[in-house]
Amino acid sequence: LSFFVLFSMILSLNGCGSLFTGTSAMFTITSEPEKAKVYVNGLYIGTTPASTSLKKDKDYNIVVKKEGYEDASAIITRSFNAVAILNLLSPICWIVDIVTGGMWKFDREGVTVTLDPISKKTTHNSIIPSEGMSVKKLKNGKTAIYQN
Repeated sequence: LSFFVLFSMILSLNGCGSLFTGTSAMFTITSEPEKAKVYVNGLYIGTTPASTSLKKDKDYNIVVKKEGYEDASAIITRSFNAVAILNLLSPICWIVDIVTGGMWKFDREGVTVTLDPISKKTTHNSIIPSEGMSVKKLKNGKTAIYQN
């Protein structure tokens, strides 16, 4: 009986990383210039500056878009959360931390993305279509040549 009491006490002293640091974190995305659209793993979350809660169980790809600017992206990676060491010899707490993401942390709390203006390499006026062709400016700022 005393072995089980001692074992239970040892387990109760151990904590899961998910209990101490949580399984998600608030993350802030800003951009230069502001008011750019933010997509996290392909899902639109709003315009910059934006904050969102990210689960710690995976890495994230952040894409920032604004009309007149090249799209920019940032990868948010996770690393081992040293607090998970408090699990010591408790396989239950290790399993909980692995499943919930509590054994991970983000290396930063936010990111600032700088957007570069789209360069105007070719303008509509500099294209001279051959006979039977026409030039059309597309909504995305690109130029297309069509056969009449």
